[in-house]
Formats: sequence, structure tokens, C-alpha cells
Amino acid sequence: AKAERELKELMARFKLRKSLLHWRHRKLTFSFRALVTIVFGERIEAARRTKAAADAKIRAIEEEIESASSARNKAEAAKKKSEEMFAKELTLKKDGEIE
Repeated sequence: AKAERELKELMARFKLRKSLLHWRHRKLTFSFRALVTIVFGERIEAARRTKAAADAKIRAIEEEIESASSARNKAEAAKKKSEEMFAKELTLKKDGEIE
């Protein structure tokens, strides 16, 4: 089974080289793309896994940024409200002292 797989991959590599030699400016055909996929399948899958992991990290970071941003906005709103209440309290005290 392993020998058959290696033979299949070697034949695919040979066909890929042959088609590359004859390839000029024509579009890549489906069979050519299939050969490339067979020859470089492991690299393609590794790149896809790497991209998926990076995308997952990006999503996690974006969620973290979003939660931190909302927490910051809440903190700023609470600070503003407490400052307003403090200012009201001061004006009430001043009004009480004046009277």
C-alpha cells in the first residue's frame, strides 16, 4: 500500500514536470491543478491548518479587544456619572452654605 502510494506520487510528480515543460501561456487545466494538489497536498494542508489556527487567534483577539473596549466604555460612563453626582453634591453644599 505504501509502495503504491509512493509510486502514485512519483508518477504525479513526473506528470507535473512533464506538463510544466509543455506549459506555455495556457490556463491551468483541472488535471494540472489535480497533479499540483497530489504533489503538494501535505504542504497545502499544513498551510490550511496554519491559516485556520491564525484565523482562530485573530477572532479570539478581536473578541478580547471588544470586551475590553466595552468594559472601558462602561468604566468611563460610571466615572462621568460619579463626577456629575459629585458636582451636584458640591453645588447643593454651596447652596446650603449660602442660605
